[in-house]
Amino acid sequence: MAVFVGGLTCRAPALREDPPAATRLAIGSDWMRVTLAPFRRTPLLLLAGEGAFGLRIDGERVVRVGPGESITLGTRLLRSLELRARPRTVVTLTPVPEP
Repeated sequence: MAVFVGGLTCRAPALREDPPAATRLAIGSDWMRVTLAPFRRTPLLLLAGEGAFGLRIDGERVVRVGPGESITLGTRLLRSLELRARPRTVVTLTPVPEP
């Protein structure tokens, strides 16, 4: 039994998946819904834009992020995320793995 448990312990790091790669989205003046499924494996999501952008969290709260700034969101309780920007800009979504 001890050999079996030891074998599973050695394989555990190999079973971990790498976090998804960063995703760059071109955002315009209309609200764009972000598909959250690829980011659910990581606890945090870092959003940074080349210019100012707004985000709507769970259909209610609107947050504005200035140029050169970023925001980090927890993915566990996040139900929906929408982005928009005037003028058009690129926003990078970077999954942040557990420390």
